[in-house]
Amino acid sequence: MRHWMMLVLLVCIVVMLPMPGSANDAQAWKELNHTANQVLKLTKEQRYEDGKRLMSVFADFFLSYDFEDQEWTMSSLRTLTTTFENAEDALTATNMPDDERIRLVTAFRLAIDAFAKNSEPLWKSTEAQVMASLDDLEEAAVSKDAQALKRQINAFHSLYGMIRPSIHISTTEQTVVRFDSYFALLENQSVSPEQLEDHIETMRGAFKELYDGSGEDGIDPSLLWAILSIGGPLVASLSYVGYRKYRAEKRRVKAKE
Repeated sequence: MRHWMMLVLLVCIVVMLPMPGSANDAQAWKELNHTANQVLKLTKEQRYEDGKRLMSVFADFFLSYDFEDQEWTMSSLRTLTTTFENAEDALTATNMPDDERIRLVTAFRLAIDAFAKNSEPLWKSTEAQVMASLDDLEEAAVSKDAQALKRQINAFHSLYGMIRPSIHISTTEQTVVRFDSYFALLENQSVSPEQLEDHIETMRGAFKELYDGSGEDGIDPSLLWAILSIGGPLVASLSYVGYRKYRAEKRRVKAKE
């Protein structure tokens, strides 16, 4: 009976979706947003087969939708494609932990919402969760417990990885590079406890600006000073990030031409 109901739901969703290229694209993304929410709900209920059936709606839509008529960058499209593939993998993997499945499908759900261009994207509702995780990270740093600190860094990195795709879609490449730089410094072994505490406070302010919509692109002076004071592999790593960004931007310009 449950499988029959899911089949009826899938047919209804496909029928309700406007045809790609119509004047009602906003409605199409609204319906996709609703479908993504249903996939996430099914994942949380461990109904993975039902979730996979609904994911086929997105595959059909993406193949037929004319993205060239929209103001999407190649970077945003790659981000959306990656989150879709990760969500599909989460629903088909046999040995993946349940919390990791939910995290990957949530990332996809947030990315679809960001593509829908809502005035208040859903990823902004994660502010309290991010700030609480930063508090836990700071507490671990103050305690100077290396194992606890490593656990909190991993937990925060996992949370950031969940919202990063939607931030990428909603903001700019420069914004993502900025926050990636924060994490590069956070995970650097050469950072002293005092520097780490200051850096966490800097991250807290940066995330607050991001959620308020007042964050600026680029690396701020305090972060740049910290990077230069540590030097070594971190500078090389961030230089490589900048080089990749430059190459990606050149490819995007050529694609438009």
